[in-house]
Amino acid sequence: MSTPALAGLDAATAATAAAIADPSADLVDVYLAAEAEEAAHAKVFTGPCDPQPSLLAPYLKTAAPEPEMEIKL
Repeated sequence: MSTPALAGLDAATAATAAAIADPSADLVDVYLAAEAEEAAHAKVFTGPCDPQPSLLAPYLKTAAPEPEMEIKL
């Protein structure tokens, strides 16, 4: 797996959005674009909640850790 897989996913997502926004596109066009996007998604995400971390590193933003919940009794 390489970084071009992410570029392919981005391109497939854009193609799906374009098919949805195109007034001359019919349901089959949208369906085919969504199928291609799903195939690209499967290359990046190998299973439930199992992304390829090395591929997603450029897209992930480091966020501050969430504060722990305080329970007062």
